[in-house]
Amino acid sequence: MDVALCRFTIDDYLKRYKDALVHLTKCAPTKSFDDVVSYIRKHELYREGMHLYRENRDRFDVGPS
Repeated sequence: MDVALCRFTIDDYLKRYKDALVHLTKCAPTKSFDDVVSYIRKHELYREGMHLYRENRDRFDVGPS
């Protein structure tokens, strides 16, 4: 298992959602951007998501659905 995916799984299980999001964004070949957006919405991590993708804000305009 990929190290980032393993860390994501552990942090998610331990309900450390902010840390899990960081690791999820590093799982590029395994997880897609849609998976990241779903996770952000599920745990309401909009601020953290904007921080992680601050250079691409115009491209990734995602808000609550």
